[in-house]
Amino acid sequence: MSVNVGIIEDHTVMLRGMIAILHSSDDVRVRAAAPTASALVAASPGLDVVILALNLIDGSTPAENMRRLKPLGARVIVHAPDAQPYLLREAMQAGALGALPRTADASQTIAAVRRASAGHAIPGAAHSTTRVGAPSSDPIALSARESQVLALYASGRTATQVAQRLHVAPATVIEHIRNIRAKYVIVDRAAPTKVDLFLRAVEDGLISPGARIAADHSPDAPLSAVHRASSAEERSRADRLALSR
Repeated sequence: MSVNVGIIEDHTVMLRGMIAILHSSDDVRVRAAAPTASALVAASPGLDVVILALNLIDGSTPAENMRRLKPLGARVIVHAPDAQPYLLREAMQAGALGALPRTADASQTIAAVRRASAGHAIPGAAHSTTRVGAPSSDPIALSARESQVLALYASGRTATQVAQRLHVAPATVIEHIRNIRAKYVIVDRAAPTKVDLFLRAVEDGLISPGARIAADHSPDAPLSAVHRASSAEERSRADRLALSR
C-alpha cells in the first residue's frame, strides 16, 4: 500500500528535490504540492503525510499551518534545515511528529515518511529544536513569573523597565534573573550574559528572534526624554547588577 504525501514548500528547488527523493521509493507518492497550507487544504487530496516547510514567505507560523492542516487528518512532519529552533519547537508543540534531520539523505527521508504514516514520532525529533552547539537540550523548570521576567528582559528591556511592567521592585527582577541563571547552570545551559539569556529564551520558545527589535518600539517603553534622562542612572545600575550575577 502506497503512502500518499503532500508537500508545502515555496522554494522551487527544494520542492523538486523532495519530490525526486520521495519518488525514488516504490511505496511513497507525492499527490499534491502547494506553497501554502491553505492551498494544499483547498486541493483536498487524500493524504497520509504532509511535509511542512517552515519559514514560508507568506509569513505563516507553524502553529497556524498545523491548524489549517487539521481537516486533512494527515500526519505532519516538518522540513526546515535553516529554521530557528523556536519554529521547530512550535511545530512540535502543535502536533508535528518530528522534523527531518538537517543531514537526512534519501533513505532517511523516505523512512521518516513511512514512520510518520504509521503515526510514529521521528527518532531524534526531540533534539531537532536545540541550537547548534548548545551544550544540552534539557528543559528548564521556570515559574510563571520567571518566564515573564525572562521574556521581557531578554527581549531588550532593562531590569528597571521589566520591574515597571510587572509592578515590582527592580531588586525583585534582579533576584529573578539570578535564579533563572542558576537554573540554566543546573541543566548545563549557562547564560552568563544578556545575549545568552536571549538565546535561551528563543531556544525555549518564550520569545522569537525578532523580539529584541519589537521591544525597542514597545508601548510601555519610556517615551519622554526627561524620563529617560532621570532614570538612566537607575537603569544602568540595575542592569550592571543583573549582568554581574
